[in-house]
Amino acid sequence: MTTRIEMTFAVLRECGHILTANDIAVRMASLYHTEFAENPSKNVFTEDKLIWQLVAEISSQRKGFVKAGGYINSTKKPFKYSLTPFDSIEEEKPKQADHTFSEHDMYPKLSEYLKVMLDIRSVRIDEKKSQNNRGRNANKWIHPDLVGCKRHDNNWTSIVKECASQQADTLLSLWSFEVKTKLETCNFRESFFQTVSNSSWANESYLVTSYISDNISTDLRILSASHGIGIIVLDMENSCESDIWLPAKRKSNIDWNACNLLATQNKDFNEYLTHVSKFYKMGKLYNNDWD
Repeated sequence: MTTRIEMTFAVLRECGHILTANDIAVRMASLYHTEFAENPSKNVFTEDKLIWQLVAEISSQRKGFVKAGGYINSTKKPFKYSLTPFDSIEEEKPKQADHTFSEHDMYPKLSEYLKVMLDIRSVRIDEKKSQNNRGRNANKWIHPDLVGCKRHDNNWTSIVKECASQQADTLLSLWSFEVKTKLETCNFRESFFQTVSNSSWANESYLVTSYISDNISTDLRILSASHGIGIIVLDMENSCESDIWLPAKRKSNIDWNACNLLATQNKDFNEYLTHVSKFYKMGKLYNNDWD
C-alpha cells in the first residue's frame, strides 16, 4: 500500500504547486480514490471525514516528509509543502490572521487538536460555574480554560504497568491550557502571567493563541524559558496544522494544593479530577468523560 508520504510527493509532482496539508488532502482523495474505496477506514464514512483524517495524517508526518527530501515552510501559518526549497519571496508572504472569532470558538478546535495530534483528552473549565467570592476578575487568575490528561502506558506490558503504578505520575500526566485569540504588545505579558497563575499546577502548562505578533517573539521565548510555560499556535482553519511553538517544561509533580483550591471553587474541575481518579481505579479513560 502506498504510504501517505509517498502520496504527498505524488500529489506535489502532479500539481507542481506549493500546497497546504488541506490542499494535498483534497487532491490525494481524488488521485487515490480507488485505493481509499478498496480500503475504507472504519472511522471514515463521508468524504469530509476522509479529508479531515488525511490532513491529520499528513500533518503528523511532517518530519518524515522533510527526511524523505521534501520542504516545509514552517515560518508562517498554515504550513506549506513543496518539492523544492522556499525562496525569500515566498517567506515574505504571511497569511493575514482572521480574528473575527472568539476564545469560545477556539475551545472545540483546541480540544480537537489535542485529541487527534497529541492524544490528550480534554474538558472545558467554565468559570461561570465557580464561586465568586474573591472579588471582581479574580477567577481569571485561578481557572484555566481547558484541562486535559495524557496516558503513557498504552503500549506497555502488564508487568511494566504494574511496576509503574507505584509512581502514579508515570502513567498519566495532567495538562492545563489558557486560551487567547491573539498575543500582541498590549496583552502578552498579562496573558502569560495569567497562565502562570492558573495553569502551573499541571505537569505541562500552555498558553494557546491563534496569532503572535512578530515583535514579541523574543520576549515570549525568554518568559517561557524562565517559567516553563509552553505556547501553542492554534490553526482555526485546520486544527491539525496547529503547532507547539514553544514546548512546556514538564514538571514531575502536581501541585495538589492548587488543585484542591480549583476543585472547591469549580464543579467542572472537580469532575475533571473525578475522571482522573477513575483512570487510576479502572485503568481506562472513558470517551463520555471527555470533550
